Amino acid sequence: MKNKSLITLLILVLIIAYSCVQNKELKDSNSNISWIRFKWEGDSIGNKYYKKLAMFIPFKLENVPYKFTSQLDLGAPVTMIYGNTFSPLLVNFPDIAKKLDTIKTKYVIQGKKVGGFNNISFYLDTVLFKDQNVAFFKGFGDTLSKSNFKKDTTIHIGTIGSNLFNEKTLIIDFKKKRLAILDSLLNNTENKLIDIIIKNGRIKVPIIINGEKVYVLYDTGSSFASLYLSTKNWNRYRDTTSTLDTLMATAWGTEYPLLISKTNIEIKIGDLIFKPETIMANDLDPYYNFYKREKIIGLMGNLLFYNKILIIDFKNKKFGLINEGQLIE
Repeated sequence: MKNKSLITLLILVLIIAYSCVQNKELKDSNSNISWIRFKWEGDSIGNKYYKKLAMFIPFKLENVPYKFTSQLDLGAPVTMIYGNTFSPLLVNFPDIAKKLDTIKTKYVIQGKKVGGFNNISFYLDTVLFKDQNVAFFKGFGDTLSKSNFKKDTTIHIGTIGSNLFNEKTLIIDFKKKRLAILDSLLNNTENKLIDIIIKNGRIKVPIIINGEKVYVLYDTGSSFASLYLSTKNWNRYRDTTSTLDTLMATAWGTEYPLLISKTNIEIKIGDLIFKPETIMANDLDPYYNFYKREKIIGLMGNLLFYNKILIIDFKNKKFGLINEGQLIE
């Protein structure tokens, strides 16, 4: 009986040990991840309300005592502060104003050359980013006066672009509304990631649609979309018998018609398969020309990933998704 009990105990120990190994999917080598909270920002497009339209992060700029937010937008190659919004505060904060260089216009945003802040520090939630170079998007953002800035008011002031994550690993936990930036990959994640292309800050991900390999630009700024294409190339992916919905959307201050169609496609990313209900498109030539130039079919947003954890290794150019519950802190 003692031998049988010992065998049973050993089997139980082995099962527990194996379970621990199987669940150690994402463990930081230091067992300590500094999480940055984000909030889903909702808004209406046309007559339809989207609860998860944008990802807003608490943002604190040096010694400025006001509450700000910035949008996480990986479709934007550079991190920026909106000129119209922040300009009224420059007089009050001369130390920050001294760091603004509008002579050397080294950034290009929406076809415009702009200057920026040099060696400026800020917080994303509670995580400090020291001595960063940030673009100053002159002429963009809500036009405010000094009276709009109050200590109990939160103001949207900018965009967090992909350049902030150069040589880093970004983890986005969509369900728990948090993200983390690490110096290297977590343990045991390499076999879950696929090769991607990152060029000029743009993240191009290979996906398989109904057996065909194509590339899409991953864009967290298009949170409400699964795929966002052009009317010139979306017929092969949409249900052409379905009735189109048309909404009026705005991007970077420009209004345009947004078309929505049902779809029956199957999208494979790594080992995961997704079956979106709809895809979107517009009929604007600049978008289509951009897609052709970048050799992509369009944009991929966050809609597919709401219950997933996303890993982007900017240093080694890798991309992968895991399920909730596979992240151990």
